[in-house]
Amino acid sequence: MTYLTQPYVVMAIVAIAIFSAVLLAVSISDARLNR
Repeated sequence: MTYLTQPYVVMAIVAIAIFSAVLLAVSISDARLNR
């Protein structure tokens, strides 16, 4: 359970979450622009 408190693991999880959220927003905006 100690690996969750490491800053590098937390930053990696946050970076992946933000990256996926940005990709989702871009895909949604592209779908709206195409229609």
